[in-house]
Amino acid sequence: MIDLDAVRAQFPALSATTADGTPVVHADAPGGTQVPQQVITAMAGYLEAGNTNTHGFFARSRQTDALCAQVRDQVAAFVEGTPDGVVFGPTMTTLTYHFADALSRQFNAGDRIVCTRLDHDANVSPWLAVAARTGATIDWVDIHDDGALDLSTLRVGPRTRLIAFPGASNALGTVVDPSPLVDAAGSVGALTFMDAVHAAPHVPIAQHDVDVDVVVCSPYK
Repeated sequence: MIDLDAVRAQFPALSATTADGTPVVHADAPGGTQVPQQVITAMAGYLEAGNTNTHGFFARSRQTDALCAQVRDQVAAFVEGTPDGVVFGPTMTTLTYHFADALSRQFNAGDRIVCTRLDHDANVSPWLAVAARTGATIDWVDIHDDGALDLSTLRVGPRTRLIAFPGASNALGTVVDPSPLVDAAGSVGALTFMDAVHAAPHVPIAQHDVDVDVVVCSPYK
């Protein structure tokens, strides 16, 4: 049994009140989750000791490099991936645009990209931009009335280059089984790209087990 009071006590923001003493409800999910005290302490401790660039020849820079390596190991363990495959960036949206831009150099007119109607715009707009720039075509996976993916509308072929899909819907909370999408991609040699922003806080990612090529998420959520 989880001691909810003990868990809540770790998050200073959860004790916030309005001027008249009314408890504050934090409902701005897109702004990120609230931060526990140990994270606040760790961030403040780093800044108090001195902020610095990475890859310098002085002690504080080497300490920063070591901290980045430690966090990369922890992220890899969290998603069951590999440390050398972990890339940090400003936001999931920014990283997706960068990845899509780099990948677009391998796309040609007539290539196909699969997106779903369940996806957040951050996992759709970058691929629409790639299609507009390269002449590729977007194939859509529809959804059922209950919010589940309608896999009967999943279409792949020899020109399919990538299947983009969510780990979970940010609007409906639908959790997506990646296996059918990974299998479909594997059958034609396509890449898989999973937006795990809304899945990572709630379900295991296990990138190696599900064999997804690229997983993106937002640590602040």
